[in-house]
Amino acid sequence: MAQLLGHLRPNQIRRLVRDSADQAKVQRGCKRTTLNTLLFLAVELFNGRGPFSGLPLNIQCDIRAFFSSYREACRRSDRLLLKLRDDEYIRGAMNASGVGKLTPTALYVHQRALHQMPTVLRLYEHCASIAAGRPQAWTLAKLLHRGRAVSWLDYPDFDHDPHPRMLSSYQVEMKTLETSHTLHSHSDDRPLLHRKHEFLSPEDPDVGRYKRLTAAEEKAGLYEHPHLIGRESGWEAELIRCGRALRGHRLVRRAGD
Repeated sequence: MAQLLGHLRPNQIRRLVRDSADQAKVQRGCKRTTLNTLLFLAVELFNGRGPFSGLPLNIQCDIRAFFSSYREACRRSDRLLLKLRDDEYIRGAMNASGVGKLTPTALYVHQRALHQMPTVLRLYEHCASIAAGRPQAWTLAKLLHRGRAVSWLDYPDFDHDPHPRMLSSYQVEMKTLETSHTLHSHSDDRPLLHRKHEFLSPEDPDVGRYKRLTAAEEKAGLYEHPHLIGRESGWEAELIRCGRALRGHRLVRRAGD
């Protein structure tokens, strides 16, 4: 390949790449790189944003490719930071997120889908981690609609347990920087999750399996009383009432029913 392209000039190579590439993919890649650069520069403000020459080489290249100047890139990242104060903008980003579970009070997103959230929400979570430190072990991030607070919830058996139990939660209230930590390891009635697929990206390879379990549970009537199933005892009582049991991520009839 190098021998074939060696006689071409740089502008000819660029034209060749441009003409042969999938333009839709190129545009998506450009948008993703632009937003990632803005996120990097917004976070760098907390570290004392330095001169252009002090930036990582890949960030320098991205700024040259996608912005008119370093100053313009910094201005746009500063505007992104200011959006964190706008409740309406944040709620709009949550509604458009496409990943995670949106409730009347918060957006819950699995750790492996976090990078797919809109950039302003990624910045929201990152600012909270700068303010109070992100815990070492966590599974879901919970971002409140109103006010600014982030919780990191740890469900260590998320991938293996069809209804994982919460081990701990750590929250930071960003306006006051107050933090709280709750440990559930010694509780006999821990909170647990349902509809696991809702916390993930639709493209996640486990989504199909989790959806099939949810559909079976709905059909069996296990979600008829949602206020009862948020903790272990209530969930087990509903399983008994409906004559069902779980084998991995399969719902089966309870023995003797």
